Amino acid sequence: MKRLSIIGVSAVVVCLAASNAATHSDVLLDQLGVPGSWGTTCVQFGSSGDCWIADDFAPEVDCTVERFKCQFVNCGVGTSSFSGFKLEIFTEELGEGPVWEVYIPARDVDVTVEGDLMGAFRVYWASFELDPADYFYADSGTTYWVAWQIQDASNCRNLTVNVGGTEGSRAWEHSRGSWREIGDNADAAVFLGGTKPGEIFMTSFGYIKALYR
Repeated sequence: MKRLSIIGVSAVVVCLAASNAATHSDVLLDQLGVPGSWGTTCVQFGSSGDCWIADDFAPEVDCTVERFKCQFVNCGVGTSSFSGFKLEIFTEELGEGPVWEVYIPARDVDVTVEGDLMGAFRVYWASFELDPADYFYADSGTTYWVAWQIQDASNCRNLTVNVGGTEGSRAWEHSRGSWREIGDNADAAVFLGGTKPGEIFMTSFGYIKALYR
């Protein structure tokens, strides 16, 4: 009987470890705007491949980047049209070559029209989930810049939003071959989601055994 009891307790230890090691979804960066928070700068995208917008994030723990959302406006006539999104991530500084990049075709991008307005323009919300093979693994305490471009969309402008003071995350624009910071209060209207690993709680065998006495 004792032998069977020990086997049963061992199984409980494994289950507890597996449960506590499970991962959970988390927000890495959330700067999506609402009416009244829109900045004065809209970054124009086009077919030249030269226009990008970027913003920085610094994870507190190791994590993966798995989801992306941004807000933009269509300044032309009719509905918004584009061929896809291109994302890049930089470390150290912008312009030194990305450490990660991915292309998402338009068919994999979920685009919805929001009720919010930026001036006379309707705001669109683009979002997509990355394939697991395309996840970016970010290290804690490291500052990264995520940059994106709406491909072949001459009428699309990515929004900036005022979400804080003059400290913290700032939006950057790439145009005519160089990066420049956008204003004192301009943050990119962007969201990043990912997974942060859960903690494994160490519990002694003696303590667990005592629970079954």
